[in-house]
Amino acid sequence: MKRVFVVILLVQSIIAFSLILSVTAIADESDNQKKLEIAKKYVAGTNLEIVAMNYTNITENDAQDIGIYSYETYKETGKSNRVLKVWLLNLSDKVININPLNFKVTTEKGHTIPLSKYTYKTRNPFPAVRLKPQAKIDGFIVFGLGLEDNILQIIYDDGTGNRVTREYKDALVLGFYERDLKKLEQSKQ
Repeated sequence: MKRVFVVILLVQSIIAFSLILSVTAIADESDNQKKLEIAKKYVAGTNLEIVAMNYTNITENDAQDIGIYSYETYKETGKSNRVLKVWLLNLSDKVININPLNFKVTTEKGHTIPLSKYTYKTRNPFPAVRLKPQAKIDGFIVFGLGLEDNILQIIYDDGTGNRVTREYKDALVLGFYERDLKKLEQSKQ
């Protein structure tokens, strides 16, 4: 069972990286740089801005960075975890009560997935805080998806007018260039 799950995760990773690589292979270097710069910028919503980075773990070393190992959670739930590192910035002139339970994702298959309990097992879970004006907060959020589903959007919505949405493709780009590509380059040295 462990081998099947590892193979499934590797196939998902290869598909995600192939998608990124096929897009980047066609585009020139300046286009890739533009995509990365867009992915790094905060996207504004109502009173909040967000940046997200794909951080889904595949190897045991990744699991040590994050604090959870996808295979273990797959055995318990039958779901594949998607781990994101998220930064929120308060644009308003008032304190906003931030709660990680207000994060959700929409998927390619049309599902809305709430935050997973595995968020709280990460090394840096996204905290519940009173976020002061112009202050930032960050942490990991985790979502359990079916093996054949993928995230389209990351949404924070507290139901009181504080809402922001981010396209998941930006999180993939940022995760690939800022995290995975650096790890690959370091392994070659």
